[in-house]
Amino acid sequence: MKMRQFLSLGMIAILAALLPPGLPCSAQEPAIEQIGDAGTIDWVSRKLTATGMGAPTKKAIGQAQMRAMVRRAAVVVARRNLLEVVKGVHIDATTRVQNFMVKSDTIESQVKGVLSGSAVDQVVINSDGTATATVSIPLTGPLEAMLMRMVVQPPESPGKGVPLKEIDSRIRFLEQRVRALEEKVGNLNRASVSQEQMLMMFRRFAEAWIEYMEAVPVVVPAGLAAGSSVAELEKQTARQEAVLAQVTARLNDMSIRLKALEEGKTRSAVKASRSTVHYTGLVIDARNTGFRPCLKPEIAGSEQVIYPGNYINQEKAIRSGYVRYYRKLARAQKSSRAGSLPLTIKATGTVHGKRSLSISTADYQALAKMSADHDGFLANCKVIIVF
Repeated sequence: MKMRQFLSLGMIAILAALLPPGLPCSAQEPAIEQIGDAGTIDWVSRKLTATGMGAPTKKAIGQAQMRAMVRRAAVVVARRNLLEVVKGVHIDATTRVQNFMVKSDTIESQVKGVLSGSAVDQVVINSDGTATATVSIPLTGPLEAMLMRMVVQPPESPGKGVPLKEIDSRIRFLEQRVRALEEKVGNLNRASVSQEQMLMMFRRFAEAWIEYMEAVPVVVPAGLAAGSSVAELEKQTARQEAVLAQVTARLNDMSIRLKALEEGKTRSAVKASRSTVHYTGLVIDARNTGFRPCLKPEIAGSEQVIYPGNYINQEKAIRSGYVRYYRKLARAQKSSRAGSLPLTIKATGTVHGKRSLSISTADYQALAKMSADHDGFLANCKVIIVF
């Protein structure tokens, strides 16, 4: 019996010795992602870490200078490896930061500039005279803002007409329905308050849209003709996208309200058919799905992707990211990002690999209605994934 116990303990010791150093335990594997030999990403603590080794050189004069040079060399190598960690950060299911850097040397230079300020957590002088340095940088602040500017794609230019044509066609369709409703109301002795409000709101909305359409097609071309800076053009584009997102959100809400009126329902009936709870955030329980984090995970139902969508507040996404990650459901629900009353749903699995989530049809339909609120938690990226 003792011999068996001894052999079992011996096998455990051998297996432990064979495991690669620094491999996280099973409880931590999903939270800490290893990027080759360069370093790790802690998705919960939102921290990138890398190590590097510096070797002695014959150029040093004296022991003190030798140690200083070895330390400096180790930090340089560690920061070089930290750049590789950043390159390995997944944007979504198929794209890494490296894909953006390949297209633009400017992006890599900017990232290097941010990493030059990374923290030196530890430098150890080894017995053979070499040094091992550990550096880290939070996946928040300047680095997150820089990465999110790459992730949050600007809208297509008005010249291409993709978003504007779609919105314009929706407005024309709504206008036809409103005219039909006006004729119906005209045959009644007295219109309901909801009908009058709906008709007045649409008229004002259509007037505002016409004014916007008269100005928006010339914004970018005029900027180019005037030799505006890239930064100014980006601001103009961001303003256009914000307007288009608000227009889309209002169209979604108007479509729901108009459909209810056409069916003879009142505004109170529309409200009663939805959840009357004003949620402050979304918590998605993705445990046991095999999900792996990224900067821009997609949340999809059986129909299509519901998050992120064109209703997103881009400035919010750049400042705070699309999602935050937690390991404990209770902590996620009590976090400041979730707010005082978060909506909690359970993921049904992963899609497009392991870095996007699927949800039930009922949850998809509920979130689709909530996405129409351009001041709501989805538009402001108040989303947390527990994995």
